Amino acid sequence: MNIYEKLTAIQTKLKVPKTRKNQFGNYKFRSAEDILEHIKPLLKEYDASIIISNKKKKICGMPYIRAKVKFFDNKNKDQKPITARDDAFIDLNQKGMQMPQKSGTASSYAKKYALGNLLCLDDTNDSDSINKSPKLETYQFNEFINKYKTKDKLDKLLNTDKYILNQSQIDQIKEKLKNLKTKKVINK
Repeated sequence: MNIYEKLTAIQTKLKVPKTRKNQFGNYKFRSAEDILEHIKPLLKEYDASIIISNKKKKICGMPYIRAKVKFFDNKNKDQKPITARDDAFIDLNQKGMQMPQKSGTASSYAKKYALGNLLCLDDTNDSDSINKSPKLETYQFNEFINKYKTKDKLDKLLNTDKYILNQSQIDQIKEKLKNLKTKKVINK
């Protein structure tokens, strides 16, 4: 069985019920810890392993966490691992939390979704289908896009990982770039 067959078998067998309940939003959800608890026996059965890493990054001054999950075939050490990742912005405006808690919240979201991406877990009726995960919210985006007034800085923003930005935000950056080019032509 190769690495892809092992991962497919695990994806097919893995069931992670949503046993946790959010009292405020009245919904059920699963955590990254729940996913890890359910996958460990399958990893042992298929002689595979996963490694999860987090990295703090910034895009235009906004901090976010990138979680990366690598799936390894323990019997074939030369096989390149299968990798999945996800990003979550650190909500600096979150009330009632210290910075380590804000960072930890973003880390948990990113890790949970990276695992979900790798393992093909459905998030229907999950906490984040009701409450948005700490991705880049419109108010945050508008706050920092206004700080970037040069073509170079806007190009850099546009050429970041596009899945961090939604299509509306990408369109706003392109429009701002277009307006900068128009102003240059008028000023000449």
